[in-house]
Amino acid sequence: LLRERGLLRTGDREKRPDTETLKSLRLFLQDRERERIVLHRRFSRYWQALARAEIWPRLSGTLTEGRRQRYVPLKRYSDEETRAACNTLAAKFSKGLAHHQAVTRHALMLFDNLTSLHELTGQDRLLLEWAGILHDIGWLSGTTRHNSRSARIIFTDESLPFDMNDRIMVGLIAEAHRGRVRIESHSLFHLLSPENQNRVLRLAALLRIADGLDFRHTGAALEIHALTGNAEITLSVSATTDISEEKIRARSRGDLFARVFERNLVIA
Repeated sequence: LLRERGLLRTGDREKRPDTETLKSLRLFLQDRERERIVLHRRFSRYWQALARAEIWPRLSGTLTEGRRQRYVPLKRYSDEETRAACNTLAAKFSKGLAHHQAVTRHALMLFDNLTSLHELTGQDRLLLEWAGILHDIGWLSGTTRHNSRSARIIFTDESLPFDMNDRIMVGLIAEAHRGRVRIESHSLFHLLSPENQNRVLRLAALLRIADGLDFRHTGAALEIHALTGNAEITLSVSATTDISEEKIRARSRGDLFARVFERNLVIA
């Protein structure tokens, strides 16, 4: 219609708007507008019917509890076998092994020192350990956004004997170990149950601090002890050398910790 109306009004008939064409286009437009209204009403009724049938919670449950065949372990793996699979994959980035081990050690010390705060289980401790072992595997393709690449590897690598639920949780924990926390906006986060979402946030908060305490990859931090207060958590960290920079980095990553546990983080 716009093109037809825009033709020059000259004595040359070929350059003038054709009234029959305009009339036909208007009729066609009206027909399509009526059809759109019918389709929209039909779809709205269908959408409302799906909501009444609670299809969306059921679909979400299918995605997290139903397993993609390729991700179903052929047998039940022991914790030690799963740990070995994580270490084998992490070993592909051999330069990062010492850092992986240091961060995992720090994360587990934090977990053990703060059990009364996070109220998580032994299974959660395993998830944190696996995320610590694998959190920097994305360095295989460079440093920029390596945390997101680490998560993608965890989500997809079939050598890891995780079911879908654990795979999502470990990947999200690993991705959140650095940078601005966007974990709650991740599409896979919303496939988890509210309980598992809460577990992921708590474990990710611990891994962020653990990674900060070894951000120079020196392994200098040795022991971590925690004092729990009503308003703050004080961490006492012993080390072989000066780790002032590591403490600063760990404090800067305490944002998620403060939000999840509603305590300020102090590192002595």
